Amino acid sequence: MTEADRRKVERTRAELRETEEAFTGVRAAMVKRLFETKPEESAERERLYLAVQVLDSVRARMKAVITGASDSKAIEDFVAAMKG
Repeated sequence: MTEADRRKVERTRAELRETEEAFTGVRAAMVKRLFETKPEESAERERLYLAVQVLDSVRARMKAVITGASDSKAIEDFVAAMKG
């Protein structure tokens, strides 16, 4: 492996860590807000629930791209999450 390849690998690892931290932080904030909603805020709860599901699906898709998983599996997982 060349020095340029090693730098690319390290840069990719750093970007993946930062991306994972971003997803984790955004998800935690949404879940916190979800649990803080009042009983009469059902529309807000539904919006937040859907946002968490979409965020999780985007995260799963990004990981699938990185690992070379198929698009059909990512789509199946998204549909299953939306039904669940």
